[in-house]
Amino acid sequence: MSKIFPLQILIDLAKEQADIAVVKLGKLNRQRQDIDAKLELLLQYRQEYQLRFEESVRCGINMGELQNYRNFLGKLDLAIDQQRQLQVEFVQIVKAGQIEYQERQKKLKSFETLAERHQALEDSKTHRREQKELDDFSNKAFLRNRAEEE
Repeated sequence: MSKIFPLQILIDLAKEQADIAVVKLGKLNRQRQDIDAKLELLLQYRQEYQLRFEESVRCGINMGELQNYRNFLGKLDLAIDQQRQLQVEFVQIVKAGQIEYQERQKKLKSFETLAERHQALEDSKTHRREQKELDDFSNKAFLRNRAEEE
């Protein structure tokens, strides 16, 4: 019977931490995708609004409407800049999440390697013990047969 690996608690903890890190990374990736989608939406909306503005200018527009268009386009530009900044920041956050996940996986793999070595050592000890028992049994049988022949 093989002995229980003394660091099994650490392996279990490392697995749990790796699972948490992968869930966190998944959430971060979804958030990044949401940020990207929102930026794309803002850019499309800005383009559409710019086209409406240009059409209004061609058709004739009063000063109040002109100022409203400009103010709104300015607000859209500000929102786009903020979303781009958020996008840049989130790239770094996702990279940090990826590094954390990789470190957790590396730690888990190290513990699993130790466990495999431990199991191989225990298997080797068991095999040697069983081989010794078999050899002892064979020797006793040989000696019995020899004694019976004499």
